[in-house]
Amino acid sequence: MSLSKAAATAVFAGLVALGGSFTTAQAASPATPAHTGPAHGLALAKQVFSSANPSRAYARLSAADKAAFDGVEKPVSVNRTVRTAAIRPMSGGCWDEWVRYDFRAAAGNTVYTAWQGLNWCSNGSGITGYHVYDRGGETSTPGWSFQGDNGQGSRNVGWEVRQYTKEKFTFGIGSYGYSANTCVQIRGGATGLYSSSASCSLY
Repeated sequence: MSLSKAAATAVFAGLVALGGSFTTAQAASPATPAHTGPAHGLALAKQVFSSANPSRAYARLSAADKAAFDGVEKPVSVNRTVRTAAIRPMSGGCWDEWVRYDFRAAAGNTVYTAWQGLNWCSNGSGITGYHVYDRGGETSTPGWSFQGDNGQGSRNVGWEVRQYTKEKFTFGIGSYGYSANTCVQIRGGATGLYSSSASCSLY
C-alpha cells in the first residue's frame, strides 16, 4: 500500500529539488516536534506504512505526530565520510578515494545513504586512467526504497578527472510519491589532490 497523492504531497511539501540531486550541505530544518530524537517519528512511520491504508493512517495523526513523522522522513542535511589513499601530492602515481554521503532528517536519523569509490592515475601532469570500483545506496527508513544505479558521468579535463555516480531512491509505492536521484562525485587531480561533493555537475 502507499500514501495517496494528496497525503504524499502533504508529507513532502517543502522538500527541495524533487526528482533531482541534493547539492546543498545544509537546508533549513522544520519546527522541532514535541518528541526529541528519531525514535517516536520512526515508530509512527512504521505504523503508517504497515497499516492497511497508509493514507488514512497518516491523515489521522495529530499535528504533533505529523511533525514527528516529517522529522524522520525528509532529508534536510548531508554528512560526508571519506576514506582515501591519496596521502600527499606527488608528481605522478595512482590514488584512491571512497566517499559516502548520509542524507539526514531533522530528527537526526539517516534517511538514505549513497557512496562511490574511485581510483585514478597520472603521469604528473595529466590523468592517464581512472575507474569506479564501488558505488551504491541503502535505506532502511519506512516509506523509502533504494531503486539502484541510475547512471553516471565523467569528464577528464587533463589535470583532473571528475566522476559522478547517480543512485535512485523513492518515497512511497507505485504511482504515488517522489523520487530522488542522488549523485556522489569525486574529483581526482594529477598530483593526488582530490575533492568530493553530492553534485551531478561536471563543470
